[in-house]
Amino acid sequence: MKKILLILIILIIVLVFLGFYFLFFKKTPQDHYWQIKKSGKIIIGLEPLFAPFEFYDKEGNLVGFDVDLAKEIAKELGVQPEFKVFSWDELFPALLVKKEIDVIISAVSITPERAKIMAFSVPYFMSGQIALFKEGKELKTIEDLKGKKIGVQTDTTSELEAKKITNPELVIGFQNYKVAKEALLKGEIDAILVDFAVGKKMAAENPQIKILGEPITQEFYGVVLRKDEKELLAKINQAIENLKVSGYLKLLEEKWIQKD
Repeated sequence: MKKILLILIILIIVLVFLGFYFLFFKKTPQDHYWQIKKSGKIIIGLEPLFAPFEFYDKEGNLVGFDVDLAKEIAKELGVQPEFKVFSWDELFPALLVKKEIDVIISAVSITPERAKIMAFSVPYFMSGQIALFKEGKELKTIEDLKGKKIGVQTDTTSELEAKKITNPELVIGFQNYKVAKEALLKGEIDAILVDFAVGKKMAAENPQIKILGEPITQEFYGVVLRKDEKELLAKINQAIENLKVSGYLKLLEEKWIQKD
């Protein structure tokens, strides 16, 4: 009887020890948030060719709506931001495959297709697609782009929408909008389809570029994470909600969007 009691006591001690181990020491996918906290920094990926959201100013500093937002989210998490820049086609593999970064904050529209392979935060900005054309073109409405060449950034919501407007074979993909804008000004394409705030800035900076009508879609930007990082997602969502309540997101719009 004493032996049985001793064995039971030993089993209880072992189970209690295992319970404490899994509770406090066993690493799970959700622990990435705590790894970020321990390292003291969060690594943010972006493509710096999408003004006014992320771009280099005249002094070579990385600036923009998303850059300011990322810094404030990092502050809410109690860590420092570290930025890594990529081309658009390298950005998502850097997060999902190579795991070189912790999140993407780079004017990424939330879509059902993307949400199948990545996680999104709550929205932090509402956008929409707008068409741009070069002054002198006889274009008055979005319907006038049917049968015309439309430039877009490859693998974006702009590309998807452009294919609804004109023949898909006439949708010309570019690596970024800097190249697309050059093609527009050279007359190689008839129009560009781009996010409204970006198109507004392009038109403000170049008098030859005109905006065609009103935005044709309504889209929302979100922070992008890997799907298994629920704790980090919850913390970022809370940070964004705090920034909405405090009025900080409105201040960013006034600073980067409305000023143009």
